[in-house]
Amino acid sequence: MSVQKVKACLILCVAVLLCGCGQALSEREIVRAVFFAQQQGQYSVCLLLADQNGGEDGVHYKTASARGASPAQALHRTEDTLPGQLYYGLLDLAALPPGSDWQTAQTLGTLLYDKAQPAPELSVFVLDDAAHSWAQDAANLYEDMKAVEQEYALHCGLQQLFTQADGCAVPGYRTDSGDDFYLLAKDAP
Repeated sequence: MSVQKVKACLILCVAVLLCGCGQALSEREIVRAVFFAQQQGQYSVCLLLADQNGGEDGVHYKTASARGASPAQALHRTEDTLPGQLYYGLLDLAALPPGSDWQTAQTLGTLLYDKAQPAPELSVFVLDDAAHSWAQDAANLYEDMKAVEQEYALHCGLQQLFTQADGCAVPGYRTDSGDDFYLLAKDAP
């Protein structure tokens, strides 16, 4: 084999490894949104995934959820329920649990930042305290939050959770009215 062919094969192999092309995108689980809730001292995480096998008659989603003692454990357990490799590159919404404070927002923001590299344009909301069934409500919550964000020109990105020194203003989602507003102060409730 000539030197040029060897170089070309090496470059191709490195490109495949760096791009993650070992698995086709159609075989990956594409995460669109992450919902966090805290219930009875445990965390619950729901991943809203693009259903790539749902047909061509509109956008389809599927969900995966699990519970854990910490947000990281709940997220890890949720990921373990899925058969394919997860792809967070199209993640565009995260919902923090009702009553979130600065520390919770920082913890969850860091967890998502570590997962979604390179960091996508991710919107952050705080969920209301209404009871939600992830399997039934996640797709509607996602669509409603994206509509509220667009209608009212609201946006709190993941990067804003880290760049504000004393606190962060985060839009909230309420099932009854569609919007709310939270000021997460660093050293105050």
